[in-house]
Amino acid sequence: MPVFDGGLGAGWVAGLGVRESLLVGIGSDVDSVALIQRQQAVWEARSVVWLAAAAAKADRLAGLPGGSMVHARRSLVAEVATTLVVSEGVAARRVDDAQFLVEFLPATLAALAGGEIGYRCAEVMVRQAVSLPENARAGFEVVALAGVAGLTPSQFVVGAAVAGAVASGVDRCASSGGGGGAGGLGGAGAGWHGDVGVSPAGGECVRDR
Repeated sequence: MPVFDGGLGAGWVAGLGVRESLLVGIGSDVDSVALIQRQQAVWEARSVVWLAAAAAKADRLAGLPGGSMVHARRSLVAEVATTLVVSEGVAARRVDDAQFLVEFLPATLAALAGGEIGYRCAEVMVRQAVSLPENARAGFEVVALAGVAGLTPSQFVVGAAVAGAVASGVDRCASSGGGGGAGGLGGAGAGWHGDVGVSPAGGECVRDR
């Protein structure tokens, strides 16, 4: 006797019992949610690129005769806030984050575009990297993003903080003549999670697969 397949209500699976059919349907439903989340990350990455492009145009506009950087940025933020129906504070942060991701965190943007991380993770990366010297950011990305597919959201947040601290320490060490550099981030080339113990928790940062 054919039974309902448990997916979206449009099919039947011959030869399966009700229990097996429901289990298959649950797995299919959850896989669909994961796919949607990865697709959302891809669209977020595209939004980042477009916002950064808009910011670059606003900067060029400010450089024209009679232009003003303050006025151009305020106008951009106001337009983003109105169009996306968010506060101007949120709009300003989205624009700033987009510029920073495009200019300084290409690996993070690529991970977002590939659906490996969500936008919240990208925000975490920006918050950590913004305080780092520019020459330490690439090494920070390598450490923070290593093995990201196997991390829970809380592990990623903690790991990004650890990677930021390590990168900052290496930069200070290199500046004082003590060696180090991006290639020697505390010996953490395989990823921070191999050395730091954290307890897993829930959230919506890392794309689980």
